[in-house]
Amino acid sequence: MYPIPSYIAILVLVLATGCSGSQKARSVSSKKQGGFQIESQDVYHKDETVEVKVYNPSHLDTLILYKPRNLVVQKKQDGKWKQVRTLYCPCGASCPAPPEKVLVPPGTGYTYRWSQKEEWCGEISPRGVPKMHSQFAGYGRYRMVIRYGTPESKQLQTRYELFSIQPKESQP
Repeated sequence: MYPIPSYIAILVLVLATGCSGSQKARSVSSKKQGGFQIESQDVYHKDETVEVKVYNPSHLDTLILYKPRNLVVQKKQDGKWKQVRTLYCPCGASCPAPPEKVLVPPGTGYTYRWSQKEEWCGEISPRGVPKMHSQFAGYGRYRMVIRYGTPESKQLQTRYELFSIQPKESQP
């Protein structure tokens, strides 16, 4: 039998301890496609803010995100993707229109954020302001719609970032 070099033994020890700790860590996806990189968690729990980060690792091309403030979140129901109602602006408020596009220069990023709430404007109050309704969108499979392009390409493209909202597991 040959002696094991000390650096191999240390590497094995580091890998062994790293694996036990990773069971508690969240799985974060980082995918590169279409000239940019997306980072998000695969699983969120109730009341956590869903964050989908879009990075432009290019050194030359500017990425254009179309209507990123008008969040488009869809939930899988009965085998079909149904849009979750989200609001850009509170009901009755006079907010400026969201920008049509956001430029993401090389080396920078943009983060989409969603509160896991379905929101909509309802009946008009006696003061003439629509009542805002909000509720937890529910557990299940979701996707965030990302519309993008580059100044060179005149074509709008769409990408879907998948994630789940699941109940927290009870701790023993």
